Amino acid sequence: MEFGILALLPPVVAIILAILTRNVVPALFAGVFVGATMINGWNPLLGLYASFEQFIIPALGDEWNANVLIYCGLFGVLIVVFQTTGGAQALANAFANRIRSRKGAQASTGLLGLSLFIDDYFNALTVGSVMRSITDKLRISREKLAYIVDSTSAPTCLLVPVSTWVVYVMGLIGTEFVRMDIDRSEYLMYLATIPFNYYAILAIFTVFIVIFLRFDYGPMAKAELRAVKTGKLIRDGGQPPAADEITAAQPATDTPKFATLSCQCSCYSHLFHLFSYGQGIILKTALSLRLVKLTVECRF
Repeated sequence: MEFGILALLPPVVAIILAILTRNVVPALFAGVFVGATMINGWNPLLGLYASFEQFIIPALGDEWNANVLIYCGLFGVLIVVFQTTGGAQALANAFANRIRSRKGAQASTGLLGLSLFIDDYFNALTVGSVMRSITDKLRISREKLAYIVDSTSAPTCLLVPVSTWVVYVMGLIGTEFVRMDIDRSEYLMYLATIPFNYYAILAIFTVFIVIFLRFDYGPMAKAELRAVKTGKLIRDGGQPPAADEITAAQPATDTPKFATLSCQCSCYSHLFHLFSYGQGIILKTALSLRLVKLTVECRF
């Protein structure tokens, strides 16, 4: 069945609704519904049924998608533990004692994002929870904080050859190697592609250009002006996509003795699984160095 230019209708609907409503999930569902309706003879009832029967339910049952959902949920739990044990507050206090300006807070957020390269979800959740209290005190808008966190999470994991992204990309490369009957190392091929990952490189450079040159633009510039002048970190009517259990979690103690234990356990377990499932290909020459580096990074 050919639709011609109308084949672009589902993604266009999803993008437009996401922009207008600022809510991604309903927008994505609308895109799926439109696509399912199209391939079922433009019958909306069959399209609604097919949306669940052919797309949503099978996608939720897919092993990879299920792993991602569980992974994100467990990391959310880890961040709550990290906050309630005082780990996030301990890290925030360590940074706060050395940060005196808005530019310093933004640069520290970016640098922390570059240092947590193990996984992009872990990066974003940890950096956001640690730096939020500092950036709030210095009247940095949540929009600016989100931009810095997002632009230093996945791009960093793509450029550092020791992360969960590496395994995923190697899987994609390996699939194509099998299809094309190529007998080469997926990891070495991944390393060769790093200098050509222009999006990740430019995204990271742009973050620090925006920070040090104060080159805010568009809605982010308006958000920064609002935060500085009025102290409103979130626009009126804004609904940040963060659970109250995470943002409202309070430390159980003011002097956490083992506050960073959860962080260290997560880092070490990531390295262990990368080593065990990758049969040592990725970490063969770098494991001991990374363990030392992560221990230093996690202990503040």
